[in-house]
Amino acid sequence: MSSTGVQTPPSAVVWLGYGGLLPFIGLSLATVGANFLDADAPWFNAALLAYGAAILSFVGALHWGFAMTLRGMSDSQRTAAFVGSIVPALVAWLAL
Repeated sequence: MSSTGVQTPPSAVVWLGYGGLLPFIGLSLATVGANFLDADAPWFNAALLAYGAAILSFVGALHWGFAMTLRGMSDSQRTAAFVGSIVPALVAWLAL
């Protein structure tokens, strides 16, 4: 624990978290570079959208899990949490 009382995440969590940014960074730079060079590389955009959709689905699944396991939520709060958990996946699907 740090001096503020906040627990420090394990190093694997930090590496995986930052590692998950690499596809976003790499594909974004590749897309910008392809546009700048006027190169035809539409798969960069498709890959970036697909990775973003996968991450949004993961975020929705996390919220679903929280809605299932958090104690002290009223029925209406739990229902709202379940409904809200499907929004990221729907946004991702529409983006694709």
